[in-house]
Amino acid sequence: MKKTGKRKLFTGILIAAMAVGSLFNLSTTVKAEEQNTTVTKNSSVRKKITQKNTNFSVQTELGIDGYVAYDIPILTKITVKSEENFVGSIRVTPITEDIYLEVVAYGEDVVLAAGETKTFSFVPFSLGEGGGIKVELFDEQENVVYAETDTARTQTIYLNDVLLGILSDDYTALNYFDGLDLLKNSDDGEVTTLELKVDDFPTQNEALTSVDAIIVSNCDTAKLSDEQYTALKEWVNQGGILILSLGANYQNVLSRFDDNFVTGTLGNVSKKDITWLIDPIQTKEAGTQRNETTEQEEVTTEAKIKKVDVVEFDLEGEEVLSTFSDNETAVKKQCGKGYVVVLAYDLGMEPIIGSENREDIAKQLIDEINMIKNTRGTTWYGDIDEVIKKLNNNQKPSTVLFGVVLVIYTLVVGPVLY
Repeated sequence: MKKTGKRKLFTGILIAAMAVGSLFNLSTTVKAEEQNTTVTKNSSVRKKITQKNTNFSVQTELGIDGYVAYDIPILTKITVKSEENFVGSIRVTPITEDIYLEVVAYGEDVVLAAGETKTFSFVPFSLGEGGGIKVELFDEQENVVYAETDTARTQTIYLNDVLLGILSDDYTALNYFDGLDLLKNSDDGEVTTLELKVDDFPTQNEALTSVDAIIVSNCDTAKLSDEQYTALKEWVNQGGILILSLGANYQNVLSRFDDNFVTGTLGNVSKKDITWLIDPIQTKEAGTQRNETTEQEEVTTEAKIKKVDVVEFDLEGEEVLSTFSDNETAVKKQCGKGYVVVLAYDLGMEPIIGSENREDIAKQLIDEINMIKNTRGTTWYGDIDEVIKKLNNNQKPSTVLFGVVLVIYTLVVGPVLY
């Protein structure tokens, strides 16, 4: 009898919950539905139009290079085209089922001439686990004239994963970093590369918080606007790792750095043989697999690339990365909470990209990035106090909701049970 009573009680609560869900669904009945999926390299966005208006065409881009991770700020770009003159506003609201997460709407005024297209950028603190946002257009009287919901496939970032942004005129040249498997102290990790383009480089530093490090290689940084350059510097000062890969095209890479952010002395470009020491830990593990008796041996091997274009560059306040390269061609400098790493060669040019040792070189650089990450700790992209401010730990279910559940339970479930 007790088991039956518990089952009835559970069934009653379930029915009540379903009834409440139906009640709330009635309040969000859509006027029209249309679904479309936009696929990018790292993710996909599923669109559902909930209030159709043929005067507007709306396109949504989420994340850098389509990469959307859970519980971090996400770059959100909304491109709107109007067939008629329009004056109003746009509003973006994250959709989340987390009752402890304070949902903040982001908005901006909109003025469009007939046939005009504009792009609006927002950086919500988090899209939540569901990866969804609501996009609405309002007229001057605050009436909704268009609405859609967009849902992205969210990724989970693990502790030893590295998200590597690449700012280059030839992004494919650094493809050997993408998907690189890492093995450090028995912890697995993987590298994911995200393409950054000068034309749409973020103007808000928060948009870069998903990226652990950015490599600038074979790129004319003079094309970066003042807002983009400021966002890059703020990102570094708040904990980002900027890697300037110079080589023969060093003038283009350094062209935007005309202030005191990165200063140093330049010399000549010459051909040099570059040598890296392969991680002894990896070598030791490989030796253990071959012969258990070599477990305690630390055998170091070298990865060498000959005749690489190297520019002489002395970074002010530098620290030589002697474990990474044995000829002082790699240095770093702390800037705020982050670091600037300067490589005297270009990782995206021959003979490096054609070398059989390029993955060994890449792993050494990623190891350096991970060491910096471990030093600065987690949640580098903002002070923990700022993160806590985003949470509403005092939020509780409303008394109105309890009342609705009680009434429905009495009217619907009561007769069934009694």
